[in-house]
Amino acid sequence: MKAEDFTLNNLYIKKAWNSLAKNIQNSTQRKKKSQDARKKQILIVDNEWNMLKLLYSLLSDKYNLVIKNSPIDALAWIEEGNSPSLVISEYRLPHLDKASFIQLLKYSGFYNSTPIIILSETKNLEQKVSLLPFKVNAILQKPFNPSSLLTVIKSLLNESELTIAS
Repeated sequence: MKAEDFTLNNLYIKKAWNSLAKNIQNSTQRKKKSQDARKKQILIVDNEWNMLKLLYSLLSDKYNLVIKNSPIDALAWIEEGNSPSLVISEYRLPHLDKASFIQLLKYSGFYNSTPIIILSETKNLEQKVSLLPFKVNAILQKPFNPSSLLTVIKSLLNESELTIAS
């Protein structure tokens, strides 16, 4: 066998290997996108970095997360035509007065039925929220139990696990 033949064979094998690796990668990416497309999308709005990290680690495996650290960014994302399945928001956000971000969502024609969970350190939050002229689906006082949040999310998204009889 000539050195040229060996080089050509190696080149052919390398090209075939790269092609196979690329096909596997593309297939994996398509599968992941397909799985991600089936996940519900949750918009998280909070200006506290540690809370965003906690929520990301808690929810990112099961849901598509859109994380915004200001209500202005969240509203801009929504105005681009995006539609979350659920919103998790801090009660007091910068740039808007108290629950104005939530009020804007609830008064809109498109998002008034979107479930909203409020997280906050505000004292007597349930009483304050009950005085608001719109409905909030759930209120969790910070710090909260992560399993409580997961239960509330699952309930609001109607994702209760069904037992399938065989």
